[in-house]
Amino acid sequence: MQIRGIKTTILHYRNNANDPSSIGCNVIMNIYEDRHGTIWVATGTAFQGYDSCGGLNKLNKKTGKFIRYIHHEGDPHSLIDNRVRAIFEDSRGHF
Repeated sequence: MQIRGIKTTILHYRNNANDPSSIGCNVIMNIYEDRHGTIWVATGTAFQGYDSCGGLNKLNKKTGKFIRYIHHEGDPHSLIDNRVRAIFEDSRGHF
């Protein structure tokens, strides 16, 4: 693909239930690039049948693999829910 003389590559990332380093869900709610250039992807939906997918996903640009941050029952430091709709970084770099 070319945009105004710039060659561009578009990559598609898909959830693979057998690969924990794939994106957590194919339903993307938000994409955010933080101040360090890290790409974060908010995934998940309230629709029935997607209960097990979602979370906050951190992309490793070099490998194309993700680290998933998801809800873990009984862990108060995990996400409250896997349905992540928005990503916000404050002036100190905190999410």
